[in-house]
Amino acid sequence: MPFSEKDALEASDYNRRKCQLVGWAGQYGRICAFLKIDPATVNASSFARAIHTYQGGVVPKLSDDGKLGPKTWGRLKSAMDQAGTHSTPTPLPIWLGGTGGGGGGTDPATPETPAGPPKGGATPWMDYATDEMKRWNEKLASLGFGANQRGGEQQLTWDEEYFRAAPMWGGTKHELGEIIGKSNAHWCAAFVNYCLHRAGYSHTGSAGAHSFIWRWAWHFEALREPRRGCVIVVGDSEANGGKGKGSHVAFLDTFTNLPKNPDGHVHNTWGRNATLLGGNQSDRVTSRREATPDQKNAAKARKRDFLAVRGQNNVVSPYLWPKIGPPKCRIGEIIPTERPHHCHYTP
Repeated sequence: MPFSEKDALEASDYNRRKCQLVGWAGQYGRICAFLKIDPATVNASSFARAIHTYQGGVVPKLSDDGKLGPKTWGRLKSAMDQAGTHSTPTPLPIWLGGTGGGGGGTDPATPETPAGPPKGGATPWMDYATDEMKRWNEKLASLGFGANQRGGEQQLTWDEEYFRAAPMWGGTKHELGEIIGKSNAHWCAAFVNYCLHRAGYSHTGSAGAHSFIWRWAWHFEALREPRRGCVIVVGDSEANGGKGKGSHVAFLDTFTNLPKNPDGHVHNTWGRNATLLGGNQSDRVTSRREATPDQKNAAKARKRDFLAVRGQNNVVSPYLWPKIGPPKCRIGEIIPTERPHHCHYTP
């Protein structure tokens, strides 16, 4: 079956995360010799494509997903043993988590976390968020997607990468680096966690938007007035007959007429305009205007209040401002961060 760029990206991510666990990392050079590929120049995408070709050519046929998992590795190792394949020791390449270089130039299917320079400034998490938005827009534009066209999430697996900063899912702790096994999972909270983690600020480590109004789950202040970079939790407040549960979370980008000193939830009413920069918005990372009530969308808008919580500074507000907090986060083992900081998730 065809092997798309998205397939290669997903397989590359799997191979990078699982090569040690499955047990083939130490035989990388031997695998390349058997598949007749150059270990010094092959990149993540071409390696996945070589695995895909091997899977489709054996009998009985393997699932040709490009992932060198236990079943494929068992068959491949047996074939190498029978063929007497040997190779000199070859360092594991960087794209598999090693130090051996390789890669053959830019590899668009390698899902490595962009390192980037330290951001600094007053809201470094917004710099990371803005960089990610630009990365999504440029990549989707190259694939022929317009600025407001939906479906981009199905072309890339970058959204799944953000779950590495949010291993808590549905009350379960997942393996660090494990892609959540749910097709098109909601990833707004994972994105917020990712940006805060990269900047070295406290975050929840949870893929649930509601975790950002658990005042015990992360370190923040609640501001008396809105400020660009605030974490905003959107949901249906009790005042509108809801349960006060967050259904979306993102960063406040631009705004007009948002109240000061709200001392509670900020209700979505006509004339209060705000754009939120976040993930899982129109199937991408973007800055999107929140809907305000009118005759067509009044019922929907009522479910998109900005939910308030009491911050560590004892202010009650929906304008949540991240702090660094005591160093506790261990996600820095797999995603770079600018400094030690707090994360509620503990492996």
